Amino acid sequence: MAKTATATSNAVIVGDGVTINVSAGPAQNINCAPPSLLTTSNGFTAIAIPAGFVINGVIVKPPAGSTVTKTLKGITGDSASITWNTGGVAMLPINSAAVLGLLCNGIETVELYWY
Repeated sequence: MAKTATATSNAVIVGDGVTINVSAGPAQNINCAPPSLLTTSNGFTAIAIPAGFVINGVIVKPPAGSTVTKTLKGITGDSASITWNTGGVAMLPINSAAVLGLLCNGIETVELYWY
């Protein structure tokens, strides 16, 4: 069943006597895929983009306290990517990819929120 997603991103950067607020959105999608779970492998794990929905991006949410290093990849061998190793989320816009992937140094279950 299709879901409605509204994506808004916000960052606050503070330091050296300066505070910067950066916001984008909201962007609304009335035909996005429902959330899903993905269990990673110790290596490359493909993330299939759900078919039959409008997909503008995905938020990848690792479990709390995660120590697994994750690199978000467009394809196997992709060198332009996002790497993080905490429980923080990654928000990735999707243009026309059919498959994404996570390169991990361990096994864990992450939540995928499509927007």
